[in-house]
Amino acid sequence: LAADHWRRKEAMTLRWQTADETEQKQMLADSAKAWKAEPASETAALSHGDLLVTSGRRDEALRTWRVALEAQPQSRLIEERLLDLLETLRQEDALLAFLAERVKQQPERDDLKLRRARALLQLGRVDEGSRALEELLAKTDPAQRVMTLLQTARWLRSRNLFTEATL
Repeated sequence: LAADHWRRKEAMTLRWQTADETEQKQMLADSAKAWKAEPASETAALSHGDLLVTSGRRDEALRTWRVALEAQPQSRLIEERLLDLLETLRQEDALLAFLAERVKQQPERDDLKLRRARALLQLGRVDEGSRALEELLAKTDPAQRVMTLLQTARWLRSRNLFTEATL
């Protein structure tokens, strides 16, 4: 399966769980070798990072994806995996720093600005998150503004953040 296939992580996890320790070590070694052979390969970086996550080596996966993103700064797949892992690990400061860095590098990316605003709201930094959201929405047309506010409120409610969802 391709590195961005929606069932890839599930297939990799099943393969990992059915392998013995020797096979698992070999899988990790082969994955590392493939990525080191082609450090500019998005597929190799994603595959290696996903395998590291599956094996419980999450910090190593973060380092792998950070290095890969330096080689391929436009890769949204690597960026997304890294952001998801930072959220999973609850490394809030690292998440916010990474989002700020990415917005600085690519100021036209409203999706990153929205994700940062939502992260701030989720962390209880309501004033700061609301300001970030307002700055983003100030540049959008009224219909898009309403849609973004509605989606953000739904997103917050889905995380049981009912007070924050009353934007």
